[in-house]
Amino acid sequence: MGTASYGYINKCTEDGRKYVALKEPEASNMRWAFNEIAKGKYATNQIRLKMNKMEGAKISSTSFYRAIKNPVYIGKIYIKAYKDEEACIVEANHESLISESLFYKVQNVLSGKTWAERPKGKITTANEFPLRGFLKCPRCGGHISGSGSRGKKNVYYYYHCNAKCGYRHSSDKVNSAFEKELVKYDYHESVNTLLKEIILSNFKYIQENIDGKKRELSEQIVNLTNRLSSAREKYLEDRLDFEDYQIIKNESKKKIDELEMELQNQRLSRKNIDIRAKLDQVLNILPNLSQLYIKGDNETKNSILCSILAEKLEFQENAFRTPKLNSALTQILLINNQLKSKKKGNSTSKSAVSRRVTAEELHSINLLQLLKT
Repeated sequence: MGTASYGYINKCTEDGRKYVALKEPEASNMRWAFNEIAKGKYATNQIRLKMNKMEGAKISSTSFYRAIKNPVYIGKIYIKAYKDEEACIVEANHESLISESLFYKVQNVLSGKTWAERPKGKITTANEFPLRGFLKCPRCGGHISGSGSRGKKNVYYYYHCNAKCGYRHSSDKVNSAFEKELVKYDYHESVNTLLKEIILSNFKYIQENIDGKKRELSEQIVNLTNRLSSAREKYLEDRLDFEDYQIIKNESKKKIDELEMELQNQRLSRKNIDIRAKLDQVLNILPNLSQLYIKGDNETKNSILCSILAEKLEFQENAFRTPKLNSALTQILLINNQLKSKKKGNSTSKSAVSRRVTAEELHSINLLQLLKT
């Protein structure tokens, strides 16, 4: 069997039968890592570095990337191809660490097949740099870091680019400017009733699309399976060369595996969403987002930034360039502005506002990450 994966330990029964069992605290660490990757808030290596600060054994970057792609954590084992036998994934006897839904969600995050619209955050404990990892240089487009510079009496903190570029601004100035920018996104709680109605209406449309996509994927799998069966019969009847049969078999199997994984993700999307409860929680938070950010600790600030930003921020002189926001928040603010205009005499109808929130935009409602704060 070889060495057990991180989070497991090799054991042996009294009669000499070998098996693997969960090992703590590494098992809990790995479960935490899967959940964090699934959120899409931080870069994968940032999560590994934070996990390595917990109790238990450390894990290298290479081993970690290999581990989070290993189906061993859902109670399955990957068996490599051997001679004429094809590679496959089989059910195992050991205890699973995470659910299949979580495992496949992580695989989607790793492959980029998600609706995420956010820069990857950087785990930091420095209170002076809450925007670290969320800024890019307006001069060269490079990464903005942060550090302190000791003066005669005090330490002065700056966000800065590399020495060659020379871009630098006081962290107090940048942080204060962003807090003022965030106030622009506050809105009155009375808007929530209409927002909820609009979002639920669009969500129903999304679910109908998911059901249609599931039927389409199932039909494609059946067609490919029939193609493979037909090729096998022709090969057995000497009507198809072995090399041609191998090409058809390999192409069909690969495509079927991809479609089955996508079908599984569609099923999970349809099943695992309690939209009303989550929506109520999110809409209770959004009207006062700026105060939540200002009063929050670094983890809260980071969660908010990951949830609302679609790309990194640029600070020029004394203000930020208008940031690109998560599309769901953009639409919410658009609705809020249109309602303000309506109060001033415009005749924008509720149905016209509702149509602006498309299924794709709603599906990217990363604002739900705020539930963790």
